[in-house]
Amino acid sequence: MFSEYLFNKYDLNKYFNELSKIYKTIDNTPLEIILVGGASVLINYNFRKSTNDADALIPSSKAIKKAIKLTAKMFNLDNDWLNMEFKKSSSYSDELKNIAEDYKTFNDVIKVKTVNDKYLVAMKLKSGRLYKNDLSDVIGIIAEHIENKNPITLELIKDASKTLYGDYENISYESRMFFENVILKCKDYKKLYLNTKNEEMQNLDIFNKVKKENPERLVAIGINNVIKEVKNKISINNSLIE
Repeated sequence: MFSEYLFNKYDLNKYFNELSKIYKTIDNTPLEIILVGGASVLINYNFRKSTNDADALIPSSKAIKKAIKLTAKMFNLDNDWLNMEFKKSSSYSDELKNIAEDYKTFNDVIKVKTVNDKYLVAMKLKSGRLYKNDLSDVIGIIAEHIENKNPITLELIKDASKTLYGDYENISYESRMFFENVILKCKDYKKLYLNTKNEEMQNLDIFNKVKKENPERLVAIGINNVIKEVKNKISINNSLIE
């Protein structure tokens, strides 16, 4: 369980600053943390205002694990406010260590790096969870790059996907088609973003309900398929009522 408390970019910097101070009292050995996911979006872009946990690559060190828990206690956060859960997901790649960019070094002991632009989009497409912020984050990233006159093209995503996952084709067909036929061809990114966010919130409600009532179904056919199945039934029922 991750904390329900949402934190912003300012908060995240504050937490890392305190984390580094605490860590320094335990072990003075410099280390590197690579932020991915929502925390990386939060740091690099303006459209995302908050997250409730920070996915990261964290060194296997008892000292940093202890410091993370002590920081959580200080700010009343869940112990997993900074965690490596994403490493179990399809979006993980050993290549992340090679493509991460420097963000900040806190108190000369913790260097924080992030995943950005085309690689972050590739990771979000690879994950492609209908009940999380994956697709809305992709829309926000693409829109912001266009606004800054530094567009992320299909070729750049193919290149990033090859680096991280061996081939663009290793990203699901559904994610690729949504990216190519909806996101890249969009004329109103604000509307698309809001609609997608709204749909993700609805999908999260479905996920939580099924997880409570029939968790075996989630394992049997996969979360995205369960969401599609439920929404299809809702659509059929609504058509029968009409």
